[in-house]
Amino acid sequence: MVYVLPERVVESFRRNDIVIFPDPLGAAALGQQAGRTAVYAVKAVNAKRQDAGFSNLAAVRLYPVAAPIGRIETRVTERALELRWAAPQRTTSSTPLEAIAGYQIYRSEASAEGPFALRGTAPTTVYEDTDFQFGRKYWYRIRTLAQFGADTVESDNSAAAEVDARDVFPPPAPAHVIIIAGAGRADLTWDASPAADLVGYHIYRSREPGRGYERLTKELLRAQSFADTGLPVGVTFYYVVTAVDAEGNESPHSEEVSATPLPPEQPQP
Repeated sequence: MVYVLPERVVESFRRNDIVIFPDPLGAAALGQQAGRTAVYAVKAVNAKRQDAGFSNLAAVRLYPVAAPIGRIETRVTERALELRWAAPQRTTSSTPLEAIAGYQIYRSEASAEGPFALRGTAPTTVYEDTDFQFGRKYWYRIRTLAQFGADTVESDNSAAAEVDARDVFPPPAPAHVIIIAGAGRADLTWDASPAADLVGYHIYRSREPGRGYERLTKELLRAQSFADTGLPVGVTFYYVVTAVDAEGNESPHSEEVSATPLPPEQPQP
């Protein structure tokens, strides 16, 4: 078979200083030629139909590739961007796909149009990308690697899947809350929340255990201590502490602590 590319057409196949020409083998023909070797050579011809002879010979074995992967399901977790997809069952020639060697994962940080770079490989239909930043978007494409004897062939791209890596994960609740009752007051301290993007704490109080909490702090506390003053004597109050991160995510309540303010100390006669 001979393909003739007029000079005016060649430029449409040029990529920088290289001409890339895709052999338009149909899916049916590719299925019939599976496992056979095709040999290619290029000959340049001038306007006088003079040529310099054939180039070197390039041989390639032909195989039908796996059909492109369909929908990619994505999930953002606190530690990774998770991708899941269904394994293709057939080739582009509609023949059964006999063996899958794995998957190539490509990622773009620019747009669904790319550029895409190889991110990693996966032996199964699940991939976790742990190298990402919250607040950014990523796009993924996946290709299937099909095994034909000793040869491995790569499928066409899947459609691009967009992942918006939003931080919706609250920090851990403050631990080891300690409360000390004083004269008309209650003083609280606690251990720092280990969240890397922690910005502060809120204090909540109730007169009932386990419910009815009202927030006492108008602004976030930076310190790991709080003094609740001007309290009536002999009334028990219940407290919880929460941590807040840079995205405004608030932790669950800490363990509840309680205190009953004491009367003022009487001066010694």
